[in-house]
Amino acid sequence: MANKFSSWFEGKKCFPLALPLDVTLYKEGKPNVVQPDLLVICDQENIKEDDTYMGTPTLVVEILSEKTRSRDLIKKLDLYIQSGVEEYWIVNPFAEEITVYWFKEREIENSTTFKKGERAASFVFPGLGIDVNAGSLVNERTKKGGPAGKLTAFDMARDWRLGAGVFAKVYVGSVG
Repeated sequence: MANKFSSWFEGKKCFPLALPLDVTLYKEGKPNVVQPDLLVICDQENIKEDDTYMGTPTLVVEILSEKTRSRDLIKKLDLYIQSGVEEYWIVNPFAEEITVYWFKEREIENSTTFKKGERAASFVFPGLGIDVNAGSLVNERTKKGGPAGKLTAFDMARDWRLGAGVFAKVYVGSVG
């Protein structure tokens, strides 16, 4: 999934990150730190050198597991709505589906659930989509490993801004 997102965003202002990255979001004035499975940011200047992100991602993807299912479906949904995230994808490998939520003015504007064999599509980024295929959804969640070498989100954002284009080819491809 991360590779497909990075290919789609190549050459665009926004870009995806798919590695452990602390994201601080505010709900009712209180900070909440989360580590989404994948996020798309359009304000890379908010990635700090200590590998924290202090902005609001435009799109967040969470892949459900037995341990995170309730938190991702309830608590994080509410946090993402209240903190100003525009779109939230919940990838459910157990039900073989992806639910896409579009938030507007801190309310759910629209949502669609895409089943196996369908193509999940973004509300916010027209043309961005991914085929719902249970095998690839499970594989993405169960891969082991981390970023190549000592790359940080800050390094990736810097390279993306410089137009290196290697983010999509090397960085995301190396992330589990």
